[in-house]
Amino acid sequence: MRVLLCIGGLDPTGGAGLLADARTAWHHEMHPAGVVTALTAQGNKGVTWWEPVDPAKVVEQLSGVLFGSPVAAVKVGMLGTTALVEPLVEGLRRSTQMPLVLDPVLGASSGESLLTGPLSDLVPLMRLATLVTPNRPELAALTGREINTMADVQGAAKDLRDAGAQAVLVKGGHAEGPPVDVLFDGIRFYEFAASRVEVQNVRGTGCALATAVACRLGLGNALPEAVSAAKAYLTQRLEHTYDLGGRHRYLP
Repeated sequence: MRVLLCIGGLDPTGGAGLLADARTAWHHEMHPAGVVTALTAQGNKGVTWWEPVDPAKVVEQLSGVLFGSPVAAVKVGMLGTTALVEPLVEGLRRSTQMPLVLDPVLGASSGESLLTGPLSDLVPLMRLATLVTPNRPELAALTGREINTMADVQGAAKDLRDAGAQAVLVKGGHAEGPPVDVLFDGIRFYEFAASRVEVQNVRGTGCALATAVACRLGLGNALPEAVSAAKAYLTQRLEHTYDLGGRHRYLP
């Protein structure tokens, strides 16, 4: 069985972060391995506390996975601190080349900031990534652009590509109307549209999409095909969300 290496924060509720990544990996018949970069406390009140893991301990976790498992792809989510970028890039470069999807988690859906350090420090990790998957607010923060129209999305995606990203997938869930995800591979733009599933307060949609793309790349799909399949996967999951008695809903 192929291994998906998930690097990110631990959400104890299982709605997002590494536990959600693991669920997505299993759905794609891949074995999930996890490296914890940040610990969090969160629930119905949102994120009430979080703390990045010491970079040296992150590197120890990473080394244990890379040198003991047949990793087919990597998904990077919450870092907590940009101080992790350099050791992660160094550790990942030592291993065999594999697809890497970077979901640049800058804040929680409830508004709390989840990253300390200058955003420019993310550039070396973006350059290593096969794909970077910001949503519109993250794209605006990373590029300094105001994102309102599809032209804004395309211009900012080009800016991120110019900054070093190999390819950019802008998630469209924050826009009005049917969600349209935009992929820029440095040559052309692809649009992936889907009907909006009318369900509120769903946890971990961005995690699921980025992780599904990483799985598909690890299974050998080309980038546009991987994004299309991941988009279909997320739509199907959104149609079957469930609740645990609180205000949030969860992807199965």
